[in-house]
Amino acid sequence: MMIPKLKENGTFFGSFMSLPRLKHFIWRLLRDCLPTRQRLQSKGVSCINLCSYCNTNLENPWHVMFGCKQVESVWETSGLRHIISDHVFRAKTLNQLFFSLLESLNPGQQQKFCMILWCIWYRRNQWIWENLDTHPATAVHLALQFHRE
Repeated sequence: MMIPKLKENGTFFGSFMSLPRLKHFIWRLLRDCLPTRQRLQSKGVSCINLCSYCNTNLENPWHVMFGCKQVESVWETSGLRHIISDHVFRAKTLNQLFFSLLESLNPGQQQKFCMILWCIWYRRNQWIWENLDTHPATAVHLALQFHRE
């Protein structure tokens, strides 16, 4: 699958992509390199492949970022759910969803969207590794704090 080249000064990304952790995260997300349980299993790691939050669906990037009931409240709290929901429904792939959203969002919303994605992943990792269930409002606050830095 061909993925559009990610350029810092290009159509999709502005100065907010200068945050190394965000740039690396988005790169891994779009290339299906995040260590979700489904990905780990495909690489021979012995683990269950169900979502760590809901334990009902396969844990893949799409489910972690948009499909799990646990992240619906994060998107709702962020104020972006009503904007992204149509795109989520229509997109066939995560990459298609990501780039169609970036084309339709203004620069501030693009930054917020990317930071929310990162914080959803961070929140998931806190749940798995530290058994911390971060409240959606806290996750959004963290994303907005990173967004301002």
